[in-house]
Amino acid sequence: SAYSFSIAWWSFFTIPMIVSQEHNSAYVWDQICLVGAIFIPTTFIHFVLVFLRLANRYSKWILASYFVSLFFLLLNTTPLFVAEVAPQYSFNFYTVPGIVYHVYVAYFSALSTLGVLMLFWAYRKSKSDKNKFDIQTKWLFFSSLLGYMGGGTNFMLVYGIEIPYVTPFANYAVLAYGISVAYIILRYRF
Repeated sequence: SAYSFSIAWWSFFTIPMIVSQEHNSAYVWDQICLVGAIFIPTTFIHFVLVFLRLANRYSKWILASYFVSLFFLLLNTTPLFVAEVAPQYSFNFYTVPGIVYHVYVAYFSALSTLGVLMLFWAYRKSKSDKNKFDIQTKWLFFSSLLGYMGGGTNFMLVYGIEIPYVTPFANYAVLAYGISVAYIILRYRF
């Protein structure tokens, strides 16, 4: 799915940025990795709405979300989105946000929270763990919650916040999310 591709893109292209030995190269890798990150909230809410069979009802909202992501994508090539890259904690380079990046973080947080809440509400409405949809909803809710809690620590690093003993391992929650979704697909014929 486009959502999984966005996560994979962001995850894969973050590595060359943080290990880069040269500033200009790290800046370009940051812009490349953020292409995937920019589309994560939009593709996530789209995925959730399709899964919950609500995409037709919210089709204009989904389209508007893609336009917002395209707007951020265009600004990703300017210092308004990423002002700079600089050493951060154990990383050679990490994002230094531009003014528009703050708006993007708010957008990311809002759509991601909304998507997780929609899964939670659907999970709460489910009657049992007996039908396939209820089981899938439960797995998607808990794995999404875990994935966003772990992945969200990347934004904390951008703002100079490190949680001791958590930050170095938090991205493994994103990996756990991917494994959970693969399990749901294989086990329950998603």
